[in-house]
Amino acid sequence: MQRITPIYTATDAEQHLAQDWHGGQNTMLHAVASTGALAPGAAWRDTSENRWNLAAMLGAELRDVLREIPKVSFIDHDADTATVKAWICKIDAVTDALEDGLPTFTDALRAAGVQVTA
Repeated sequence: MQRITPIYTATDAEQHLAQDWHGGQNTMLHAVASTGALAPGAAWRDTSENRWNLAAMLGAELRDVLREIPKVSFIDHDADTATVKAWICKIDAVTDALEDGLPTFTDALRAAGVQVTA
């Protein structure tokens, strides 16, 4: 079986946020909460179009979370807002990279001249 490279691997803070905010099993945030990464799987073949769609759906879910944060009283609004905003920037970079034919966020960083260690 071929190993699939994740589109994006979440930080601990992002994975924790995904656990708190996912809307159920059929969401990209649930995938990140469960695995710590976003990758094509059984339901999504590993194609460049599907990778872009998955990243775009995660970005849309994160924007929904950003709109919902102020409505919830029992959370640290500032910390969650900062995490979501930074994560949206990263996911936007992922979708841009995928549009440019780069398969992962790490590849996008390398293409931008950022040194990435494995």
